[in-house]
Amino acid sequence: MMEGWKSFKLGELLEIKYGKDHKKLNDGKYPLYGSGGIMRYVDEFLYDDESILIPRKGTLTNLFYLNAPFSTVDTMFWSKVNKLNVFPKFLYYILKTYDFSTLDEGAAIPSLTTKTLNVVTVNIPKSKETQQKIASILSAYDDLIENNLKRIKLLEEMAQQTYEEWFVRMRFPGFEDVVIDVETGLPEGWEKVKLGEIVENFDSKRVPISSMKREKIRGVYPYYGAAAIMDFDNDFLFDGRFVLMGEDGTVITKNGTPMLQFVDGKFWVNNHAHVLNGTKVSNELLFCFLSQYKISSHITGSAQPKINQANLNRIEFILPSTKVLEEIKPILKSIFDSNFNLQNQNHRLKEARDILLPRLMSGMIEV
Repeated sequence: MMEGWKSFKLGELLEIKYGKDHKKLNDGKYPLYGSGGIMRYVDEFLYDDESILIPRKGTLTNLFYLNAPFSTVDTMFWSKVNKLNVFPKFLYYILKTYDFSTLDEGAAIPSLTTKTLNVVTVNIPKSKETQQKIASILSAYDDLIENNLKRIKLLEEMAQQTYEEWFVRMRFPGFEDVVIDVETGLPEGWEKVKLGEIVENFDSKRVPISSMKREKIRGVYPYYGAAAIMDFDNDFLFDGRFVLMGEDGTVITKNGTPMLQFVDGKFWVNNHAHVLNGTKVSNELLFCFLSQYKISSHITGSAQPKINQANLNRIEFILPSTKVLEEIKPILKSIFDSNFNLQNQNHRLKEARDILLPRLMSGMIEV
């Protein structure tokens, strides 16, 4: 052990508490956490002080630090940190260097127990000042990441508001003087089409990779599933800006819209997400349209919900005039260019933080 550091059992540094069944809770303002993050917002909180959340079941490496009122489900531990022994945020960062999946005691579902966690050995600096300095260095990265996430959310809202203003409320530039076609009820030059007429589908180029094989080819390129990045591989299938839409499994959001991912750059995708590229419309406009489209009537299957390619192609789309398409394209592109730039910044910030983290915790870098 490094000079000036002391060894503790985790149970000496925090008291691990169980979450609760949330099914009877009403909607409210307090975040309810599961192992994947915020699940919903409820009207009651479990704790309103600094706490470290550790998954009890599921993704065992997904820890959270909180310093605001919160609640957790019964598959997520929360904790009361012993502030006499440790600075809470420092403890969170040092626990982030642990691979809790090696403590898995579950058979079918990865699981942790308080008995196992309480005896985990944790080495920390005796000096609270040193703990706080290390936490402050790492927090600076997280603060930048969080600020970028807020800006990304604002940009996404701006894109959707722009889409609604132009194509839902129909207040596009020059709408006051537009002539309505009596047959279609649409502005002249606009038409109703099917999605298959304006979108190119690249499903035939998808190649799924088993989790076992992915372990051997880890790299920097995201590997997408129906709803999220599942892994990072050392090769890519696509390079560019595409709209991914869940094909089976997780295909619909709680708002009734399709499960979408707007991606940019080099990536791989499995066979559970459609890969779409607009031909007569920009991908930015396509993404905004699909983000508001109610998809339930296009879903088949109950045990395994699915949006097949035929049903996808039948989605009705109102295609604006060429003039309007040309006017909206640079506006949406500028918004999403900024969005992806911030996402790339966050990726670099996370890489830098994750390189720094073990070096600070091992004493390789003095503070």
